[in-house]
Amino acid sequence: MSADETQLPDEMSRVLSLLSHEMRGPLGVIRGYLRFIEQSDEPLSERTENAIAAALRASARLADLLDEASLVAHLRLGDVPIDRARMALAALVESGVTRASLPKETVAFDAASLPDVCVEVDHERMSAAVATLIEVTARSQSDRAVVRIEGEQLVIGDEPTVRLRIIAPVAHDLAISEMELNVVRGGFGLAVLLAAMVVTAHWGSVRELYAGDRRIGVLLALPIM
Repeated sequence: MSADETQLPDEMSRVLSLLSHEMRGPLGVIRGYLRFIEQSDEPLSERTENAIAAALRASARLADLLDEASLVAHLRLGDVPIDRARMALAALVESGVTRASLPKETVAFDAASLPDVCVEVDHERMSAAVATLIEVTARSQSDRAVVRIEGEQLVIGDEPTVRLRIIAPVAHDLAISEMELNVVRGGFGLAVLLAAMVVTAHWGSVRELYAGDRRIGVLLALPIM
């Protein structure tokens, strides 16, 4: 991902942080009134109950988006503490798979086949980033194909590096190419931008994988510690 696509100017980052903070107040009031109506002693029609439930789900999603927007802004401003600790690569992947909001049968990986290496990561933030990348890969496949997670160890420059391919099945006769992650071109949401920035904060990178003109996955690279 290029600097222009991952980084916001400092002033815009501050505005984004302030906006996400200021919106939490009105959103809290809305959710509070919805809960008040939901728990009222007055009988509600099924249609009203369904409408309240839908509104609460939407407001919860908006709250998550505000949290993500705030974290993107603070990552850009450099005031988010990254609590790094050594972690086995297989444990990181397993944690990300567990966190992904997907049926278990849609993700396939063999921990024993991954490189037996450790990475230095903030477990909470990086496992969430891995989960997001798994989810966006799985949901972009119209045929609901099983997403595979594969790893390789190599040296890039002088740096020992591990690369994870989160990828959907592809015909053997199609060459796989890499491209810089482009949030706008790819139609990605804020969660993917946040995941990429978390990886960047760990001295890593995220790239898109294509077979022809079809996006089939992502490539996550992290330094080995």
